[in-house]
Amino acid sequence: IFRLKNPLINRGIGVTADYVFGRGITINARDDEINEVVQQFIDDRQNQVELTSHQSMLAKDREQQCDGNTFLMLFVHGFTGRVRVRSFNVDEIEDIVCNPDDKKQPWYYRRQYTQGTKTIVKYYLDWRVQSVNDIKLPDGITLEENVYIYHIKTGAFSDWKYGCCEFYSTHQWARAYNKFLTNWSI
Repeated sequence: IFRLKNPLINRGIGVTADYVFGRGITINARDDEINEVVQQFIDDRQNQVELTSHQSMLAKDREQQCDGNTFLMLFVHGFTGRVRVRSFNVDEIEDIVCNPDDKKQPWYYRRQYTQGTKTIVKYYLDWRVQSVNDIKLPDGITLEENVYIYHIKTGAFSDWKYGCCEFYSTHQWARAYNKFLTNWSI
């Protein structure tokens, strides 16, 4: 809300996103076969809506700066290996369960959301976990098959579960500067 309310913060976020993606980006792999897979992922219309088009990259960057977290769901086709990407609201992640011996290693995510009047709880494996056999799952928990979570966090220390708004530290300064400008305009 502060981004929407404060023109200084809003402009800073816009300038940052435009600086990163202003001319667009090109992603290529050196190996032709790998590049073909990469281009299929980028050119997939559903992935473009969510992540790979110029417009969606700008939007995701702005969201990341505000939330400090982006949760991407990677839907992997069991036969072809093709990946589709979707994101969801950070508030839907109820917990990030990490390796008890290494809190920097997430194992799986607990997601709770509502669909109509029904509350749904699902569990998703972190994209870096090689196999379900590598982690300890409590009884009664089943992970969604062929769906993985890729969590991008910024503005946080490495052992924090969640990221932090990138402009959090500028909040007080922006409020004070707005007050200063208001006083000069009177």
